[in-house]
This record gives sequence, C-alpha cells and structure tokens, in this order.
Amino acid sequence: MVNNTKHSKQRDALIEILQSTDTHPTAEWVYEKMREIFPNVSLATVYRNLKHMIEIGMAREIYTDNSSRFDANMTEHYHFLCRKCNKLIDIFPEGVSSEVKEMKKLGFEIDRYDLSVYGVCKDCKEADAV
Repeated sequence: MVNNTKHSKQRDALIEILQSTDTHPTAEWVYEKMREIFPNVSLATVYRNLKHMIEIGMAREIYTDNSSRFDANMTEHYHFLCRKCNKLIDIFPEGVSSEVKEMKKLGFEIDRYDLSVYGVCKDCKEADAV
C-alpha cells in the first residue's frame, strides 16, 4: 500500500516505537513510550496515529478478549494468545492456507487474513506443572 501521509516527528516516533517491538503492545503502552519522547503527547493523538497506520497498511490491530493490541509486522503470520499471561506470540506459517488458496482460485481478491489461536503458552504450562 502506498504511504501518502504527512510525516511528523510524533508520527515517525510512533512508527519507530511500534516497529521496535514484537510484544504486540496496547495503545496505552505505546502512549507511555511516546511520553518519554514527547511529554505533552495526548492519548488521543496516539490512537489517531495508530488508526492512520492501520488505514495505510503499516500496522494491524489484533482484538483480544480485554484489549486491542497493535502489530507493525505486516508479513503473513498468525497469532497465539495465552489465556493465562496474555502473551501474544507470532506464528509464521509455511504458506497460505489451503482455504485462502482456494478462494483466490475462485476469483476472490484477498488483501490479508488473520488467524488467532488461543490457549496456554509453553511458559505458563511449565509453571503450572511445577
């Protein structure tokens, strides 16, 4: 997707913050990091810029049971959400699922797709076994 957006120091910093982590942060986490650079930035500005990043294809929003999380990794991948610690982990598939391939053969134009898997992560499972 073409990035036809005005650059600002705040927007550039937000992009850099989001791209520097693979933790899939909340808007509030991004806001706290932004305040370290721009003490007067508002939460509304962070939300507006996150929404803009999603609209131009530079980020995606992942909906969990209790919050929205953000991801700047736009490569094809899925997510695993641990129901105990709320860790969101990237899962990289070998390729496009057979259903998506079939839909493309049928003439569907697919821009992107998401799959979220829910369960208990390895760390939490091991901690429970102790």
